Amino acid sequence: MLVFEQADRRFWCSPRAWALLARLARLRGWEPGEPPRAIGPDGAETPLWGLPEDGLPADVRLEVSPAEALELARALREALPDLPRFDALEHKSAFQLDLPGQPTVRVVPDGVSVSPYEYFSGANREAMAAFIALCEGGGFTVRSM
Repeated sequence: MLVFEQADRRFWCSPRAWALLARLARLRGWEPGEPPRAIGPDGAETPLWGLPEDGLPADVRLEVSPAEALELARALREALPDLPRFDALEHKSAFQLDLPGQPTVRVVPDGVSVSPYEYFSGANREAMAAFIALCEGGGFTVRSM
C-alpha cells in the first residue's frame, strides 16, 4: 500500500492503482519531470527515480515537488469528465469490499486487463478526485505502508 501525504491530507492506494493513475495522467499529457527526492531512513537521499509502480522499500519516502504535483493534478483533472459514472469493472471483479465510510472497492484478479478508465469509473471517481485535491494542495510525500 502506498500512502501519499501532506500536512492535512492522506491518500492510500495500491501500487497497481498508482500505476493506473500514472498511466491515465500520461495519456492526458503528463510527462514526469522533476524526479521526487527519495529520502532513506537516515535522512540521506537514495538513488530512486520516479514513483515506482511496484511499491517502495519500507524505509524510503519520496518527496514530490509542488510543481510536479500540480502538473499531475492538471492531467488527472482533465481526464475526470471522461471517466464512466457507472462501475465499468463490475463484470471483471472477483468480489468487492464494502467498508464503512469508504467507497466500495472492487477486487479484480491478477492478470485481468483493466484500463485506467475502467479502474477509476463509478465510486473510484471519488478516490481519483481526492487524489487530485491532494495534488492541487502542492508537494507531498509518498511512503509504503
